[in-house]
Amino acid sequence: MRWKREIIDDYYFHILSFLLFSIVATAGFLVANYIIFTIGVIGITYFFMHNWYFKHIGNKLYFDNQKKNIRLLVDEEGYLRLSFRNEGVAILGATIRLTLKDVIRPTKMSADQYVSGTIEVPVPFSLLGK
Repeated sequence: MRWKREIIDDYYFHILSFLLFSIVATAGFLVANYIIFTIGVIGITYFFMHNWYFKHIGNKLYFDNQKKNIRLLVDEEGYLRLSFRNEGVAILGATIRLTLKDVIRPTKMSADQYVSGTIEVPVPFSLLGK
């Protein structure tokens, strides 16, 4: 099974917010308004913590592939159990996209079907660290 980490984030929004908070912090420092300066520093700190989190999220996430054959007849239902181990930072509000052959159809989840004979199932995913 292949594992591919994909992070979708708006790069330009974060650069613009960093510049905005830098200007606010500089202006607050120059006019000696410590409340505005503190707001700017908090914004810059948020920017760096956000970038650190997205750089390290999912780096130590392991999929424990327990090979088990599941045999079903037509119109029977079964369960697919996936086991993950996270030794890194917590993963919150993520989505796992499972790509399956079209012989398997999820019954209780929405799925996108492609011409290539595959089905992609988005599954919400959150996992605490360590």
